[in-house]
Amino acid sequence: MIFTGVLIAVVLVLSAVAALRPGAVPLWAFLGLTGAGVAVALAVYVVRNGWVRVLLLVGVVGVASALNASSMLGASIPFVAGAFVGALLSRDEWPWRRSPEERSRESRPRPLASIRPWSGSGLSATLADVPVGRRGATETGVLLVAGDVAQRFRVDELHALATGRGGMAESVDADRPEVPGGTVCLVRVDTASADSIVGEVLVGLPGDALALVPVRDPMPRPAAVLTGADAASFRAWALTIPAP
Repeated sequence: MIFTGVLIAVVLVLSAVAALRPGAVPLWAFLGLTGAGVAVALAVYVVRNGWVRVLLLVGVVGVASALNASSMLGASIPFVAGAFVGALLSRDEWPWRRSPEERSRESRPRPLASIRPWSGSGLSATLADVPVGRRGATETGVLLVAGDVAQRFRVDELHALATGRGGMAESVDADRPEVPGGTVCLVRVDTASADSIVGEVLVGLPGDALALVPVRDPMPRPAAVLTGADAASFRAWALTIPAP
């Protein structure tokens, strides 16, 4: 969060230096265009509908192009900088992006030793170390097992999936040749495009279901599907794990 805050400050300073030079953008226009860019970027990240997001992104590009072609020299700079800042402000690291329950859990993290394994609908989940970076470091993650599928996942991706901020978590063992099975994804069904390789095997499943899907050729059926009470129980269990 500190790094992101510094990056935001640097972007705004550079934007001000470039746009507020004599004969360029007046202060009132600079503030308005920067605020508009921030607002549009936040809207892109808040909106859940994919088509609306695409339209908003097209709108950002169109407005930036129109400002660039306008008589106001450098008018596109504060708008684009504001959009970049808005994108950074939409990151999950900021406190306002998390619910009161999440902030409460973060302030009083649960001891890892008290978190028991979870199981349901043919899927079991236990805490496991996952690799971080390339220096052999590890952090707490989750091992998901369903039949012959056994892969590890990062806690932050499971948190995003459980809270609805993310639609898919990808196994960390995807690129490890010593681990059989290749890439495995845990997907919320209604976030997968029906014409994608993952979405094709999820057709007919409830939208709020969670599916553990091995990515292979040809694509198999999901190794496990969590619906109803099991899906809710898994989400609640995942959120008890402290963020690394």
